[in-house]
Amino acid sequence: MKPKLTLDRSEGDAPENVFQGVAKGNLEMQIGQITEIVIAPGVDLAGPLPDEIQNTTLMAAGIITASKASDAARALIGFVSSPSAAAVFKATGFRPVDKN
Repeated sequence: MKPKLTLDRSEGDAPENVFQGVAKGNLEMQIGQITEIVIAPGVDLAGPLPDEIQNTTLMAAGIITASKASDAARALIGFVSSPSAAAVFKATGFRPVDKN
């Protein structure tokens, strides 16, 4: 299999352009971040890697104690944690944390 592998270190000018090799038919498959695959034109997400080898980035939010806009910060955190925001995140490849 090694002769068929190519390590692509190109960054692309935008995340959605990283998968142009697949979109143009120069590559049969490419592994990358789900959030970049789902926005790449001409590319379909086959699915996530198995949990044993999948890397997950956990995003977190916090508010500094000296914040002059703590109410606005709480509102923003509440919004991005809401079910309506979760639907948008899922549609763009993010996997919201299950709070249950």
